[in-house]
Amino acid sequence: MSETGLDRKLLAEFYDPKILKRIKDRYDEFWKNNCESFNNAKWKKLLKKYNLSFSKITANKSFEIQRTLSAIPVIEDIQERREKDLLVLNYDLEQLNERIQQLADDQIRLNKTNEQIKTTLMKKMDKGIEDQIDLIKRLEIDRELAVEEWEDGKERIQKLRIQIDIQEQKLNECMVAGDLNSIDLDSLKDDSTKSKLIQYQDLMANFEKIPSYNYGKKNRIKREIDQLEKELAETIAIRTSNDKQEFETKIQKLNQALESVLDNESVLERMIEENDEQKEKELKKIERIKLEKDRFRADDSNIETLMDVLDTTQFEKCNSYYKNKAEIVEIGKLIKEDERIHKPKLLKDIMAVKGHILDDSDKTLLEAVKEQIKVFTMPQLLNEAYLEVRKEIFNKYKVKGQSKYKYRFDEFLTLYVASLFYPSLKNGDLYLNIDEAQDISLLEYNLLKSIVDNKCVFNLYGDVNQLIYDYKGIEDWEEISFIKSNSVWVLNENYRNTIQITEYCNDEFYSEIIPIGLEGPRIKSCTLTDGIDRLLSELNVEKEKRIAILCHSPQQFTILEKSFKDFNFLSKGKEQTGKIALLTVEQAKGLEFDSVLVYAKEMSENERYIAYTRSLNALQIAN
Repeated sequence: MSETGLDRKLLAEFYDPKILKRIKDRYDEFWKNNCESFNNAKWKKLLKKYNLSFSKITANKSFEIQRTLSAIPVIEDIQERREKDLLVLNYDLEQLNERIQQLADDQIRLNKTNEQIKTTLMKKMDKGIEDQIDLIKRLEIDRELAVEEWEDGKERIQKLRIQIDIQEQKLNECMVAGDLNSIDLDSLKDDSTKSKLIQYQDLMANFEKIPSYNYGKKNRIKREIDQLEKELAETIAIRTSNDKQEFETKIQKLNQALESVLDNESVLERMIEENDEQKEKELKKIERIKLEKDRFRADDSNIETLMDVLDTTQFEKCNSYYKNKAEIVEIGKLIKEDERIHKPKLLKDIMAVKGHILDDSDKTLLEAVKEQIKVFTMPQLLNEAYLEVRKEIFNKYKVKGQSKYKYRFDEFLTLYVASLFYPSLKNGDLYLNIDEAQDISLLEYNLLKSIVDNKCVFNLYGDVNQLIYDYKGIEDWEEISFIKSNSVWVLNENYRNTIQITEYCNDEFYSEIIPIGLEGPRIKSCTLTDGIDRLLSELNVEKEKRIAILCHSPQQFTILEKSFKDFNFLSKGKEQTGKIALLTVEQAKGLEFDSVLVYAKEMSENERYIAYTRSLNALQIAN
């Protein structure tokens, strides 16, 4: 919500540094009243019971609240984990008995399946040999197709190179076709150009026949020849350029096609080589499978040698019996370990869990702390420390119904409360860039300086001559010397406005701006009615033109609206294509328009300076 509609005295209170002390006093009082309930012996005893560190809560340290908050779920989590531990231990005992029985059943099943596994593996190796033979046949077919395509490609390369030579010859012929006397009339498609060429050749023939003493006639014909020669040269140059471009395009496409075929030939050559290599590998694989099959038939005690000729699934199936037998032995050891070591430890853990379960008094205290800790939130602190102060100021000036609106001062004063609540920034911004820096209050600069890291560099962009607020802002950059370095640049070249507007402002405001813009219309002083009529005329001629009427305050909108017979041409408070924007100087800051009418009544000098420089071209001033 814009602040401009509020009372200036009211705004001055919100931008007065004294408001920070009022907020800080409220903030400290709230912390003092609410921290006492946590700094008691019972809470400290409960934390100690669960071996949690205890830190006394002090004002202005939100991380200590977080530590207290973190202790609560830790206590609750301990209770939940202890109960789960007891359930898990009982479940583990049941699982142990079931696992022993399952292992015995698996041993019987594995003995019966051993023969089936061996038969399956033999068939799998026979199938592997058949698959490799089929693969070799497919490789041979693929090679034949690749060789055939490779030979076709060689023939196509020869044809493409012949076509490229033909087009390059045509291109060379086109590039030497610019002599007017050597141009073939039949090659010209345009009758007008053909007629001019005939006329040119006749004049050239006549020119040679004129005696030297008749230099007057010679000069007249020479001028006609020069004119025709210029026109024909332009026409022929265009035709030659078009033919040249056409031949170059054809050559480019043919070269691209040739390159594509050559690339494909390379791919085919690699494909044939890879095909031959793959075939050799598959033949060796067949020999390996046959070797391993004979070996496995003679001795199946060591199946690891089948790893190279069987896939992982078949190998795991074959090896499952040997793995499970070893696993049964290991599980037996684990069962003994569970009964002699793990079970007694489990019973001991159960007793320890019971000793850490909360009694009724502990539960009551924990719930009370959980309720009390809820007040330590940023929204609650904001309400206690700032919103009450805000309400008092609005009531002082008898302004009602403002709680639902948010203003600029609400943002930075909320930030101030947050800076009290949260720890200081350790890794803040290295650079802070602020535009329209003259409109930032001294209070805001102090707040930003206190929040950001000391290494932060403030880059400020602004013009103290464009300060339009009497309750905040910077009138002289020396006011913020605590953040301002010696690196100050003054930009005094105006690229936005016309020379007339820049020089007018120099005379009006004793400025020394160098005009770099274009020439434009002179500045017009006019009545309000005449000025609006000119704007409407400009809008009728060019609908897309950006046009604005600028005034001091929204209260003057009514006066200006009375000068319009048709409100359809007016856009109040915003820009809109095809309409005249009616804006205050504050609303127009940073904007640009092709044509501006300034209603200067009640405007300060800075407001007039801003209003005049909004125009890129035409400026009217209605006093």
